[in-house]
Amino acid sequence: MTSTGRDISPSDEDLLTVVHGLRENNGVFGAKSLLSAILASNPTWTLSEKRLRKLLQREGLTLPSVPPGLERAKPGSSKAKPILSSDGLEFPHSQMNDDVLTRLEQFSKKVEIKFFDAQRGKGIVAKEPIEENEVIWKEDPFVHCPAPWELQAHQSALLRCAFCLTSLPSPKSPPIPCPASCGTASWCTRLCYKRHQAQHTFLCPQLNPAVNQLWTFVIDEKWIALGAWMRVVALLLAEWVDGKDFDSPSWKLVRGLAEMSMKERVKLLPNWQASAPTSESLWKQAHSLFLQAFDKPDDPVQSKKLSKLKKGNWIPAEMYDELLGYEGFLRGLGKMSLNLGAYGGIYALHSHLNHCCAPNVSARHFDPELGRITVIAKKPISPGTELLVSYVDPSNKVRKRQRELREWGFGICKCEKCVEDEKLEGDDAGEGLEDELRGFLGV
Repeated sequence: MTSTGRDISPSDEDLLTVVHGLRENNGVFGAKSLLSAILASNPTWTLSEKRLRKLLQREGLTLPSVPPGLERAKPGSSKAKPILSSDGLEFPHSQMNDDVLTRLEQFSKKVEIKFFDAQRGKGIVAKEPIEENEVIWKEDPFVHCPAPWELQAHQSALLRCAFCLTSLPSPKSPPIPCPASCGTASWCTRLCYKRHQAQHTFLCPQLNPAVNQLWTFVIDEKWIALGAWMRVVALLLAEWVDGKDFDSPSWKLVRGLAEMSMKERVKLLPNWQASAPTSESLWKQAHSLFLQAFDKPDDPVQSKKLSKLKKGNWIPAEMYDELLGYEGFLRGLGKMSLNLGAYGGIYALHSHLNHCCAPNVSARHFDPELGRITVIAKKPISPGTELLVSYVDPSNKVRKRQRELREWGFGICKCEKCVEDEKLEGDDAGEGLEDELRGFLGV
C-alpha cells in the first residue's frame, strides 16, 4: 500500500497549540477551514474533522464563522447590527474569507492576511521584505464585467472569449461554441469553457431567455456594478443546482467582500434626501428585471425554461434573501461598487487591500482587456507593514479625494500626503450631483 505521507496522529496538546496559533496569527475561524489550515501547515499529520470538532467543543473553543465584531445575522433578522460611525452612518464592513486564508501561498508567500478591528476590518501585511518594483502576486478576476463596454459587444459577436476575453479565433485552437447554440458566447479553449460554464448557464439567452431584458438594461445603462452582480448571482445559482452550499469557495468569497447597502450609501451624498427617490426608482427597476431573469419570469415559456435550469427546486430562503430579495440586491450592488477593479473585475485577494493616498503597492493591468491584475510594490516594504492601494486618484486635490472617500463611508484620510496637501491647497469645487449619483451607482 502506498503511503500518503500523513502517518502521525497529533496529541491533543500539540493540536491545541496549533489551533491557538492559527486563530491568533491568521484569523482562521471556520472548523472546515481550520482543519485545512492545520493539515497544510503539518503535512505529516492525519486528522479528521470529527475529532477536531469534538476537541474544540470539549475545550470551549467552538469557532465563530467570522471575527468578533463582524457577526452579521441572517438577512432580515432584527439582530443584524451594522457598524456605525459617531454620527450614526454605516461603515463598510467585511468578513474574513477562510478559503483565501488556506490558499494564500498560491498567491504569494510574502504576505499574510490580518484582521485589525471592526471598523478597519481585514488587510494584507508583508511577512517578508518586498523590494521596490517587485511583483507580489498576479490574480485573475472571480467575475468580470468588462470595461470598456465595447469588449462585451465583441464577446456577444463571438470575437472574444466569453471568459478570458482573448481574441477569437485563438491561434491555439478553434473557438468552442455554446452547446445551446445561443450565438452570443464562444470560448478560446475547453479550459475557459469549463471555468465559465456554470456562470453562463443562467446567463445564456437560449437556456434562460428571461435574462435578455436584464442584459439589455445593463448595457443600455452601462451599469458595471449591476453587470457584475448579475454574473455573481448566475454563478451562485448554478453552483446551488450542482449541490454546493454556503460553504463553497464562491460563497465564502462573496460573503467576505466589503459591504454597504446602497440605501446606506446614498445617505453619504450631499443633499441625499433630494436624490433618494431617483435612486430608489432606478434600483426597483433593476430589481424587477433581476426577478424576471432569475426568479419568476412573466412569460410561461421562459418560466418553464428557468425552472428546468433549477431542476424544479425552490431556492432556500436564506439564499433567496441574499441573492434575490430587495435588501440583498441592494447589498449586492454595494459589494460590487465597493470592490470592483478599474476594468470591471472582482478579485479574491486584491479585495483585502486597504486605502492610502500615498500607496505602497499598485494593481497594474498590463493587458486590461484580459482582466488579470499584477500587484507590484511602489517602494520597499518591510515585514509587518500593511500593503495599501489608493481607492481614489492620488493626483486629485485633497478635497476631492476626501469627498470621494467620505461618500463611501471611509471617513477622513489622515495619511501624510493628505495632511501635507491640506496645508498647501484651498477648497476644491465639487462635481455636480447627477455625476456623483451615477458614479456611485457604477453607471
